[in-house]
Amino acid sequence: SPPPHIRPAPVDLAVVMRKLDLHGITEQNKRDAIIENLDKLPAGPEIERYIASPMFDDRSTNFEQVLRQLANPGMVGAALSCLKEAEQLHLKGFKVRFEDKGPGARKSDPDYWDVDVASIDPSTADVLRAIAVKRIRFFDRRDPGDNQTLRDNLNEARAQLRNFPMAKEKW
Repeated sequence: SPPPHIRPAPVDLAVVMRKLDLHGITEQNKRDAIIENLDKLPAGPEIERYIASPMFDDRSTNFEQVLRQLANPGMVGAALSCLKEAEQLHLKGFKVRFEDKGPGARKSDPDYWDVDVASIDPSTADVLRAIAVKRIRFFDRRDPGDNQTLRDNLNEARAQLRNFPMAKEKW
């Protein structure tokens, strides 16, 4: 049998609360849900380390959008994927912006876009790369439906980025 899941020691709760304050997460129900999800879900400790880090403290990163997603347990894994992408961009010297959305309300609207993570050139403020992060669960079972799931996710990512006018690269 697999070894039991051992949760690393959590980041100090006071640090997480200060970061929620910094990013304007003041609704008590959201704060409670975020803390509960970080405490109970396997991705919690890793996400806590991102929250505790000063990497995304600049309010222009829209980090509060990622924090708000953490209140939904189904979004925690996707949020972690976004944070990992953003960390790589940050470590390469780019500014990062999360959850940039266009004015279109539906994917079929001509002015719709949804960028999960964008890399910004710090000297020019140009958007160099726009990324739509997709997480495909259970893909490693090689179920015949996996190819359709992969295709659907790639098509959705394309639709999310298609109309984003500012990026030099779209991933």
